[in-house]
Amino acid sequence: MENIELLKIINLFFKEKNNILSNSKIERKKLIPNLNLIESCVGSYNEVYNTKLLAEMLKINFIIDDGIEINFAKDFSNYIIKDQLKHNDINTSNDINIDTEIMTKKGRRIDLLIHNSDFEIIVENKINANELENQLEDYYNDRLNYINKDKLFIIFLTKDAHKPFSLDENLRSELEKYSRICYLSHNSIADFIERNILNRYDSLKKDKYISIYSALIQMRDNEKNISSNKLEVNNMEKNIIDTFFKENNIYESLNNIYDIEECSNLFLDAAYLIKSRKIQLSPIKNQIGIISKTIEYLKNKDLQNKDCIYLDEAIFKGNIINNRDANSLPINININNNIYIKLFINMNCCYVAVFSNIDEIIVKLNTPEIKEEIKKIFGNYKLEEGKNNTEEKDDDCYVYYFLIGENDNYEEIGNIIINLYNYLKEQHF
Repeated sequence: MENIELLKIINLFFKEKNNILSNSKIERKKLIPNLNLIESCVGSYNEVYNTKLLAEMLKINFIIDDGIEINFAKDFSNYIIKDQLKHNDINTSNDINIDTEIMTKKGRRIDLLIHNSDFEIIVENKINANELENQLEDYYNDRLNYINKDKLFIIFLTKDAHKPFSLDENLRSELEKYSRICYLSHNSIADFIERNILNRYDSLKKDKYISIYSALIQMRDNEKNISSNKLEVNNMEKNIIDTFFKENNIYESLNNIYDIEECSNLFLDAAYLIKSRKIQLSPIKNQIGIISKTIEYLKNKDLQNKDCIYLDEAIFKGNIINNRDANSLPINININNNIYIKLFINMNCCYVAVFSNIDEIIVKLNTPEIKEEIKKIFGNYKLEEGKNNTEEKDDDCYVYYFLIGENDNYEEIGNIIINLYNYLKEQHF
């Protein structure tokens, strides 16, 4: 297919853009509304609340009217250990403990631990947060102090059941070889609630249990929503585009695999260029240049070693363009593996943060003398306080930060980062 023919297809599509979008809005109104109380109250994508909600569900244990025991912890343990990982030799019949935020000896917190003397299941819940270095390995090694490795299992829970990139390759191979690690999507949790609870315990539909039953339905739908990313809406929009292509004989113009590949690549390029317009219209368009100059300034001032990770402008711009709500991290400076200086940027704001995930460090950073020194280093920038309550801590625990404006000076920002690095290094956290 000639390039000019491909461009005609693109041109036709965008000439009809308003009609396509109008039809999409009309069809969207025909979909059943999704009133998600969990999303409204605590946010569907908050890992901490999502984990606590899962933990509370697993703690439910009582006898219903027909004498049957409801024990969701046992149901879930059987689902993981016996159904998913095929370890039928593990005893799951005894009482099971459900704990969240279990501290390791290195100061990290296990999201959820399902355990008794017969087995332990580590659950690491990732929705939007990034993996931390050696995170799962640390959890695993820590729990080996409490139970034999043959009875220790890991669940890595994500939107799409992908494998962790931060887990040591040798350990991951061993865990996979002996079926002791399970990669689950949040949709898998929804399926568990549907098949192993709602469809199994009919008595839960009685009026006296209706609050539990309705809560489980909300949880099921919320878990589906996390994984599906509004799949029903996406399918509806695809159907509208499919109809448009058929009505305008677009498919007939694609005569071979080469034509299809060329045309799809052209649409991908067009989509990226359209998404790139977000940068030009966003409040942080000027900050992108400031960040790039700040990185060059830090490198020229010799703040460049194995502990300093800097992204090229094309990479962090690409992160913003391709991910609607995600932060990009152009600057990430590691201080003794205990504390970090990070520069975050997203579609709405840009800030430099002092960051830690270790309770003792967070407490120390919040002492008046250290807070006052950091305030002095920030200079003209207002010291904003992030999370200083360790009980509310999650994987993104920034303690202090300041916002970068569109007209700020990159040298001043660079000097603050250098002075902050030197000061925190001297404190021997």
